Amino acid sequence: MSNRRLALCASLVCGFAVVFWALRSKPGAHPVELGTAMLTSATADEADAAFDALIARVTRLEANVEALRGALVELESRRPVVDAEAKAESGSRAPESVASADPSAWASQGPLGGRDTAAIDALRALALDPRRATADRATAARRLFDIDLMNGTDTARTPEIADTLLALVEFEPVADVRRNLCFVALDRTRPEHVPLLLRVLDRDESAVVRAQAADTLQHHLGEPAVIAALERASATDPSEEVRAWAAEILSRRDR
Repeated sequence: MSNRRLALCASLVCGFAVVFWALRSKPGAHPVELGTAMLTSATADEADAAFDALIARVTRLEANVEALRGALVELESRRPVVDAEAKAESGSRAPESVASADPSAWASQGPLGGRDTAAIDALRALALDPRRATADRATAARRLFDIDLMNGTDTARTPEIADTLLALVEFEPVADVRRNLCFVALDRTRPEHVPLLLRVLDRDESAVVRAQAADTLQHHLGEPAVIAALERASATDPSEEVRAWAAEILSRRDR
């Protein structure tokens, strides 16, 4: 911006300010007369000082704009380097084998493909580790189920995992974790698990847990106690979802 334009702007601002002040201080006077009187009373030194202050402020603003422009140019020039560093760091975090990572860090990630025996062993260890939180152990067992599902196998989850985790269901306060504990024993239950699952179906306060217990019991439809419990649930359970699911499982008896 040129000095002439700055001076013009400063003059206009000063003029409006003088008129406004005059109108407030002497309402009965004519604005032009008051403005002229105030402008002529101002000294040249005061006008110069105000103009210099305005110029200094504009100069600082222009310097800040230039500094920002320079920073943006520098960032833009470094973008290829930053992208390359980020890509390299991302690649360095991916282990050659999932088993080389801490199981508690990757047990909550998506299903693991392939037949990485080291990863499966690590998940089994996590599922059976009593020092770990029950939620983490149940999640590890769910991942073992996913591995079996993806690979068309039924060997990732061992009977010991079903025995150990199912025994925790009546002591777990979180409904979603209780549901997972029943789920991981889905096709690994044995007759000795039936009384526990029947108690869960009859007594658990969560409908999703009761529905999962009913689903897990589908592998024991040959037992009269299971049939009786499912019939009772299909007729009297307070949850429509549980009633419908219990009826669906009962319909599979003759299939």
